[in-house]
Amino acid sequence: MLSLITLLIFLTVAVTTATFQTVLPLTQANFDTTLKQTELEHPNSLFLLEFYAPWCGHCKKLQPVLDSIAANPEIAINIGKIDCTKESALKARFSVKGYPTVLWYRNGDHGEFEGARTEEGIKEFVDQMTQTPVKFMADFSLEKLKELSGSSQIITFVSSFNETSRTGVEFSDQARKHQAGVNLFLRIENNDASDQIFGTENRHKGRILAKIELDEKPVLMGVPSPTNTVESFIVENQFPLVSELMSSNFRKLGAVPDKSLYVTAIDWSNPDDSNSQLGNTKELARAGKHSDRFVYGYIDGGRWGKFLEQFGVFDLPATFVLEMEAKKYFPFPKIVSDDESEQNRRVRTVAEQEEFLGKVKAGEIDRLDQINGNGGGLVGAIKSVWAGVLNNLPYSLVIIVVVVGFLGWSLWLLFEDDGYADLVDEVAEGEESKKDK
Repeated sequence: MLSLITLLIFLTVAVTTATFQTVLPLTQANFDTTLKQTELEHPNSLFLLEFYAPWCGHCKKLQPVLDSIAANPEIAINIGKIDCTKESALKARFSVKGYPTVLWYRNGDHGEFEGARTEEGIKEFVDQMTQTPVKFMADFSLEKLKELSGSSQIITFVSSFNETSRTGVEFSDQARKHQAGVNLFLRIENNDASDQIFGTENRHKGRILAKIELDEKPVLMGVPSPTNTVESFIVENQFPLVSELMSSNFRKLGAVPDKSLYVTAIDWSNPDDSNSQLGNTKELARAGKHSDRFVYGYIDGGRWGKFLEQFGVFDLPATFVLEMEAKKYFPFPKIVSDDESEQNRRVRTVAEQEEFLGKVKAGEIDRLDQINGNGGGLVGAIKSVWAGVLNNLPYSLVIIVVVVGFLGWSLWLLFEDDGYADLVDEVAEGEESKKDK
């Protein structure tokens, strides 16, 4: 049976409706009053907020989608839009860096909308947000969990605490705050399968609160304390060991406080090297030596090749450290060796990566400027070439010397006075003299 708390949560979520039937322009003057009044009149009201600029092409493309969603009374979400060319205070308040930025907002909590920016994608998001945030699984087993999550990129937080206990209530609160993401929150009863998966130690009064990532060892929270809360545990463990980087999560992973993003770029057209590199990066992440400073992610370089050029990445696989807010990156040093095959080796060992991250932390690796733009045009081409030069030192220096030398030799041949010019002039003058005679 559902407890009274769970029933109340279910009812308040289920009756949520859209208040406005049009996209509502929001300004600094009406933003807080509009959202607070809506929440008072309609608890748990869900908003989708578009931060845009009038000149933005992607914003114009999104507008009909938002208009259609807002006009549909069966979709329980309110749509608001903020013109960032006029509302600089709201732009700064929500740390808007590009257009359009789409955020969800509910009961004071907000986050980036990670779904597809289509009518279907927004409908799926609304359905997700109107469900109970914590699911219950009877007869818990790893096989059932695999069927439920279906992906190693989805984290499942599992709790066997009573839902009315302090830890159980905190777990439900965090599930609600993180409901817009892809992770699952699951309540279970202890059984033989849970004992086998989690063990019987490191529990609090026999109860479990854990992170499960498929194909990885579960992480248990242990005994709650002022420094080990449900919130801190979930925030610290909300990402996979090595996340697949996509447009929906890239900003979020790059914005983790006090951490930089360690990016592994792979090319699935070369599965052997890609799997080797990804495996080495995962082993590095499991060791946890640098987890205090870095978040780990991998990206499909075959698909996002142009994007990677702004970090000096042209050959795959490759790795680098990104400081997203500062628009800086640390390139992985080239291998210096007399062995040509070693020089061309792209897969980095666990030890090499560990040493690289240690040097980044110690400030021993050059910190380079990210090249803005998509690499198009003459300026983008020049910047891309320059990034390639910087990231391929000292070999690029040798190439530059050879190229400059060849150009100089060519110019010397073109303009050198080797005596033939005088001879031609004399012959021409002789021919003209004969004509005069």
